Amino acid sequence: MPNAEFQPVGRTTRPKVRDALRRRIGAAVAPGGDPRALLKSLQLTAEEAEAARSGNDAG
Repeated sequence: MPNAEFQPVGRTTRPKVRDALRRRIGAAVAPGGDPRALLKSLQLTAEEAEAARSGNDAG
């Protein structure tokens, strides 16, 4: 599996993304749900958490 990408389990921001996924997954897979929107929102959540973490590291 040379192209496999794994969850960033070592990152301190992982719990925030995991919790967001748990809260939103049902709506994404429900009839009329939008999995693409879920993935996009999770990406934004991860980026925001990483930015906040990086900002805290700088101070």
